[in-house]
Amino acid sequence: MPIEMQAKLLRVIQEKEFERVGGIQSIRTDARIVCATNKDLPDLVTRGKFRQDLYYRLAVVVINMPPLRRRREDIPLLVSYLAGKIANEAGVTPKKVSPAVIEVFRRYEWPGNVRELCNVLEKLMNVVEGDEIRAGDLPFNIRRCTATTAGSRGTGLKKIVSDTEKDAILDALHATGGNRKQAAAMLGLARSAFYRKMRAHDLIKPPPPGHTA
Repeated sequence: MPIEMQAKLLRVIQEKEFERVGGIQSIRTDARIVCATNKDLPDLVTRGKFRQDLYYRLAVVVINMPPLRRRREDIPLLVSYLAGKIANEAGVTPKKVSPAVIEVFRRYEWPGNVRELCNVLEKLMNVVEGDEIRAGDLPFNIRRCTATTAGSRGTGLKKIVSDTEKDAILDALHATGGNRKQAAAMLGLARSAFYRKMRAHDLIKPPPPGHTA
């Protein structure tokens, strides 16, 4: 907001009156003002870009809301609430969100905060055909950024890849009614490789000694 406009707003708050554009008669007003910003107002005051008197007029009761990336423990609860809300508004049954997806969400930076989380969930609710959202269903940009972040921290990358692979296998089995041969073909895997991956993810028991898949 330009400094000139800030002065006009300050007058409205202090004097509780204003004039319409082009008007000459003062109009009294009685209002409560709720403000929100993602800027560092004290810093803007120091740099002369925000009026100090207006800042202290507005900063009566201040609630600091940290970004989603700084309150990752809230993500499971937010996902549960938003998934139910989106499904209710769309008139559909809410889909389950797999633990692997929650783990990816915990690692993602969420530059768009809760609005971005809501947008992602709404897309998934409309696109995913099954009754559960899995890691393999997530947008590529989230999986890529999460993998990059996890890799830079030195932990978590293998788990993310493993969870995504496991979800893809389960999705293929679900889509083929449990037919392993068809599921392997759907994923472009040889049946023997498909079986090895199933064992690696504890989806089937290891074969007895001397047995070949």
